[in-house]
Amino acid sequence: MKLGYPTVIIDVESKGRYCDALDKGHMSGDYHDFIKFIAEKTEEALRFYLMIIRQNTEERK
Repeated sequence: MKLGYPTVIIDVESKGRYCDALDKGHMSGDYHDFIKFIAEKTEEALRFYLMIIRQNTEERK
């Protein structure tokens, strides 16, 4: 969690979208699609972490 951001996982199914968005940003300077992609993956990671925390909390009750 560098600088407070969670680690994101870019799965095989998302690799093409990741590469396309990164390439578009690099070539045109428009990083909107890349930022949106990373934001979505960050949200997925946070939801996963919250799920794990809830499961652990429930197990301790």
